[in-house]
Amino acid sequence: MILQLIGLPCSGKSTVIKSLKPSYIKIDIRDFYGFRRENKLIKHLKNVYNPQKLYIIESACGIDIANSTIVLLDVSKTMLHKRMEKRKFHLSNKDQSLLKANMVPYQYKVNSFYCSSLIEHLWHQYQDQMNAAKQTKKNRSYSANNN
Repeated sequence: MILQLIGLPCSGKSTVIKSLKPSYIKIDIRDFYGFRRENKLIKHLKNVYNPQKLYIIESACGIDIANSTIVLLDVSKTMLHKRMEKRKFHLSNKDQSLLKANMVPYQYKVNSFYCSSLIEHLWHQYQDQMNAAKQTKKNRSYSANNN
């Protein structure tokens, strides 16, 4: 499963990811440098993807990846400013608006308190669907062999 966790810088994405209970593979868009880093990330995913694993891609705006689930980590302006001050990081209102305008469409918008629970729920739901699909395939195979 590919899950993208998007949100403004200092919104708490890394903290949420670290709090997750299921094992996961974290991919940060910042690890891909240079021109067209989104394409580099997608190429990397194609080479390593295993549908039995949870991949969490962390970025501010997200990227267009087919069949990925996108969760927007929302945070209040007050909390965002406190976190930015703590990190000595500045992001102008104009830059914040620009990032928000360039975010890919997301399926879920949640605050940090519920974010890890949502991700864990989505992962368990995905696993249940995978197991049901395996069982259906197994049943069809059994049925075909017995006819």
